[in-house]
Amino acid sequence: MLQRAFGAVLLLTLAAAPTQWSLPLPGGVHLTAADLLLALAMPLAIAAGLRPWRLHWTHAAFASLTLPAALIAADRLAAAREWAQIVLYFLVASALADAALRHGGVRWLRRAVGLTLGIGALSVGLALWQYWRGDAGDPLSVRGSFGNRNVLGGYLALLLPLAFGLLLHASTWRVRAALALLILAGLSVILSGPALLAIALVCALLAARRGPAWFAVTAAILLAGHVWVLPHLPRANSREHFASMALYDDVGQPTRRYPEWQAAAVMTLEHPWMGSGLGCYQRQIGPYYGVVPNATGPSEPDIQNLYLVLSATAGLPACLAFGAMLLTAGAAAVRTTGKCAALPGLGAGMAGALAAFALTACWHPLLVRGIGLPLGLLLAAARHAGCRHEEERPCA
Repeated sequence: MLQRAFGAVLLLTLAAAPTQWSLPLPGGVHLTAADLLLALAMPLAIAAGLRPWRLHWTHAAFASLTLPAALIAADRLAAAREWAQIVLYFLVASALADAALRHGGVRWLRRAVGLTLGIGALSVGLALWQYWRGDAGDPLSVRGSFGNRNVLGGYLALLLPLAFGLLLHASTWRVRAALALLILAGLSVILSGPALLAIALVCALLAARRGPAWFAVTAAILLAGHVWVLPHLPRANSREHFASMALYDDVGQPTRRYPEWQAAAVMTLEHPWMGSGLGCYQRQIGPYYGVVPNATGPSEPDIQNLYLVLSATAGLPACLAFGAMLLTAGAAAVRTTGKCAALPGLGAGMAGALAAFALTACWHPLLVRGIGLPLGLLLAAARHAGCRHEEERPCA
């Protein structure tokens, strides 16, 4: 009974995770429904005897290497909040997902994947409504259940390659049609150029791995959509994609994103080992703008390079540990591709999702509410290799 309750609560956590809505509390703390559910899932797992503390070494390394940066931060409260999120996403959530996969096996995994796609479809549907009914002059308003277009793009970088991997190996045309509809709808509402680029590249690579016919069809659809469809949509998607990645704005001045990257790189060089303090990026970055021109003016939210933010605030070792966490999980997912009879394309989809996330994170800092928790759960699922056909065995 307790084991079933734990599995159900963790599935509810997965369903509640993809949103940035939260309840503000004193001290700048924000709690989400997923946070509360995760807090309930941990004692249930312990009471059920599932031992939810198995962790890959990269997760432990990342949390450990960010702790000194939290201790030296000037703003201790901000640092504590940031480190608590890292623990929540990559220690607690990943360990609980590992326990659920060891106990529930294929059955629980299939439910989790189906729920992920279903909730993702709801978010895409909301973004479609915002796209067609929202303020046509504000691309940030197409955000789904997130704060702006950039975070929505990061979430879709996880969701759409996962769906595409399953599509490549689906056994019925109905499943393929449903997944194709989700992918095409998701691509139509992305107004973040980096996210679209990452998803397109990853999907093309996954199709090439499946075979030349799949690659030809996928490449033709992507090219036709970019040339003939996206430019003629009401929000001129191609123009928004270009503007979101451009080096210079319409008057020839450098956009805010790339000077900030350079400032963050200088910040990293001055504090290479432990960074300048976890959670203090916005407070610390200002003085480093002195090394670059034209660093003033309005800034779109979430345009930082995640790896530079990590290295500047937590140090290069912590940033490398984060990269190792993504790489090892992606490699484990690749090894499982085609080995699961129940979900044969899941390994490819998870590897593609992690690759698209890693690439999109160069343009957006994606360790935020709504994305960090699904990422932590995905990392745990990607590490479950050695699938068998029996329903009680783990599978990925």
